Amino acid sequence: MTAAVTVVLTYGAMPASADETAPTPPVQVLVDPTSQTVRAGDDVTLSAQAEDALHEDVPVLRWDMEPAGGDWAPVPDSAGDATLEIDDIPASSDGSAYRAVFDDGLGGTLATNPAVLTVQFAPRFLTQPLGATVAPGGAFSLTVEVSAQPEASVAWQVATSSTGPWESAGATGTRLTGKATPSPRTTRWYRAVATNEVGVVASTAVAVTTGQLAPAAVRSLRAANPKSSTIQLTSTAPSGGGPVSGYSVTVKRGSTVVATKYVTATSLTLTEPVGTYSVVVRARGTGGDGPSTSVGVTVRAASRTLALSSATFYPFRDGYLDTVKLRAASTYAASGSIKLLDAKGRTVRAWALSSSTSWSVTFDGRRSSGATLAPGTYSVRLTLGGTTVTKMLKAAVTNAKASSLTWSVATIYPAKDGYRDTAVLSVRTTMPATTKVTIRKVGSSKVVASASLSRGTARTYTWNGRKAGKAVTPGKYRATVVVKGGDGPSHTTTRTIVVSAKKLVAKDATITVDAADAATFVISGDPRADDDGSVWFWSSPYLGSDIAAFAVKLGSTFNHKYSSIRLSGCLDDDVNDNSAAAVLFDRAGNISDIGFRVNDSGCSGVGVPASYVNNGQVRWFAGNASENYDYGVVDYWKITYKRYVLQ
Repeated sequence: MTAAVTVVLTYGAMPASADETAPTPPVQVLVDPTSQTVRAGDDVTLSAQAEDALHEDVPVLRWDMEPAGGDWAPVPDSAGDATLEIDDIPASSDGSAYRAVFDDGLGGTLATNPAVLTVQFAPRFLTQPLGATVAPGGAFSLTVEVSAQPEASVAWQVATSSTGPWESAGATGTRLTGKATPSPRTTRWYRAVATNEVGVVASTAVAVTTGQLAPAAVRSLRAANPKSSTIQLTSTAPSGGGPVSGYSVTVKRGSTVVATKYVTATSLTLTEPVGTYSVVVRARGTGGDGPSTSVGVTVRAASRTLALSSATFYPFRDGYLDTVKLRAASTYAASGSIKLLDAKGRTVRAWALSSSTSWSVTFDGRRSSGATLAPGTYSVRLTLGGTTVTKMLKAAVTNAKASSLTWSVATIYPAKDGYRDTAVLSVRTTMPATTKVTIRKVGSSKVVASASLSRGTARTYTWNGRKAGKAVTPGKYRATVVVKGGDGPSHTTTRTIVVSAKKLVAKDATITVDAADAATFVISGDPRADDDGSVWFWSSPYLGSDIAAFAVKLGSTFNHKYSSIRLSGCLDDDVNDNSAAAVLFDRAGNISDIGFRVNDSGCSGVGVPASYVNNGQVRWFAGNASENYDYGVVDYWKITYKRYVLQ
């Protein structure tokens, strides 16, 4: 809308001719146009005044107008008008500005401060709400856009008819969100009402209509693979939701759809090849498709298997592989039989298999008559649903043999001196067997020892080289071992052993050594050795005591055997208040709690456990036994012991 502008000359006038003189500078504005708040359709009057240095009124060159967000531009036919009148101002002029422009007398112009017009107008809808059709109880949203000055408040109203009566919908603002009535096929009407101080305006009334409810999800969906190439689907009809007219079924293998079906029943049988599938089922009705329910299923390859716990067994009842388990399995439930056939195809034993997917039969090696199965090779035949699987089973005698036969020593010494007084004969067999041991001197038929060993695969016999309590005569002897397993043949094996009349004999031995010669290293202080081989140990409360380590190598002995070992420290002459002492090291080199003190005269000592001897050495340390300014002395060490020889 274009405003009608009337120009009224109030202050000054246009020059009568071109010869009129220009204003005398400086020119100043006396009156600025005033900002106003009006309503759309009102008339607006703006005035301005300026004078020059001679206080003469300066005519208006023109009026300028700047629309909201726009640029300044001259108002047409406004030159010379000190007052600008605008008739029937439109709402679109809200926020526009006006100013008067004067000749500044210097060849330029001078503008007043702008006057801004606030044009109030009643609300108007820039966009109207749009109706919707939703599911019962479904969510919906309505939106409007409103322009008003001043800003309008928006409230939503609802009615059961497009013409009312209207009541509050309980929502304000330009957006209404809500849920439709849960009843299907129901219409509610909605409109927005915009209000400000200028007026009240209602939007177009729109309908929100509910359709038919979609069915709920199917329940208890199950998929089974009861037989080859078959998927069996079962489910329970939805509880709640809209009426159901049928069911859509989609079968996928990976991401590929391999089958789609529409059925009216809650069960369905599908034929699909071996593989893994996902099945999606939706209930359908006049209200649309219900939520999807899915289930996975694998179609397995049909197979029949037969396994034997052992390919060979031994029917003789001794607890060693005398039964065999026959295990059968089927991918799908089936019934059939297992038969044991001899080499001529005759049935020896048969078992009926009821409908199942797995079976286990224990065969005890007996025919149907109860007789023991004869040795030989038999066929085990599984028959299920027209499919036959055959395995071979061997029935064998318990033909046990000695797999290992050894004496613990090559020579035995029956003297009862603790050295190889006995020998152990170890017998290992290929399977459980009874074992008989007979010992004779080589070249003689007389039995000097015998024993029967219980059934097993690992047995031992201990011989002491004696007969009737007396040692047998020296020489070579042969152990004859007869092994027999259950119903199998006997097998004989021999091993020889030497019997010796030698025995361990103890020999007394003594080692005497100057104390200094036995020293190995200084532990602390400064033990001193005299020319005669003595060692002196001094003691000081400030410097500590002299301590040294000692070792003596014993003479050779049979099989590293020593006994009656005694270590002594000795003096050649009497020494008053002698304070020397010695403590043993054990075999590992640790300080033991065994020691002795060297007295004022003669020899003092202690017994040495044979277990302390390390590589034939006895080791100890010695030092001063006093904490004062005393000394101790040892002239020589003496070790007495027994060593052994085999003779």
